[in-house]
Amino acid sequence: MKDPDVPWRHALAIIESLSSRDVVLSLVKDGDHRLSEAGDIERLIGWVKASPPLTPGGKILMPGEPEEAIRTEREAGGIPLDDMTWTQILDTAQKLGLDSDAVEAIVARAA
Repeated sequence: MKDPDVPWRHALAIIESLSSRDVVLSLVKDGDHRLSEAGDIERLIGWVKASPPLTPGGKILMPGEPEEAIRTEREAGGIPLDDMTWTQILDTAQKLGLDSDAVEAIVARAA
């Protein structure tokens, strides 16, 4: 509310001009229009995650969360490869003098 650049009354005037009744105004006593302090960011994340998901049973994810979930999954179970890609890897290995059994043994040791 102590924002010299954007007084809180500006926000109030803006929401009063909106036709929708589904509007919430939150004021942070010591906040400014940037809300860039750690507590402000956590407050915003909590507000976003409390929103209803687009699809029933879905999740509200913040930027980076889908990528982190994929990373965790791939660290646990490996990177999925389609048959064509695996065949290309085996063909390349064969051209370099490795047979498919040697490649499979390398993969087994890495797992």
